[in-house]
Amino acid sequence: LHNLTVVVIDSTSITSTATPPSPWNPAIVPPIADPGSPETYADAAVGSEILLNGGESINGDAYIQSNGYTWYLAEKPIGSAVKLNTVTGSTSGFIPDQQGIYKVILFVQTELVTTGEGTKFGFVDYQNLWSEEASVEITVGQ
Repeated sequence: LHNLTVVVIDSTSITSTATPPSPWNPAIVPPIADPGSPETYADAAVGSEILLNGGESINGDAYIQSNGYTWYLAEKPIGSAVKLNTVTGSTSGFIPDQQGIYKVILFVQTELVTTGEGTKFGFVDYQNLWSEEASVEITVGQ
């Protein structure tokens, strides 16, 4: 692991130093997305709404706000016209129109607020922390 310090000298000869935040700073814990497991959606059937729930996602160093959830429908059966009913919020859903596998991806985001000496603007810094991709494959039967 390497430490990185940025030194900036502006035209007035004022020197500023900063240690960049995550991913360079391992002390900052990003959130963890959790769209549920395949077992969560075991009774999925064509024509019946599937309610996606990211409520078990883990905050990390900051709170996941209601608009901090981003859903994607990454894969669906060939010929399916399905779309998610919403792409933000802790829940989403869709009504499958064909049998097969639907792959859903969830990312979560938090906004870490840092205050005090050494922050970028001297008082308060805001930093968006994103989770890694989390996905679930939902098998839809008749």
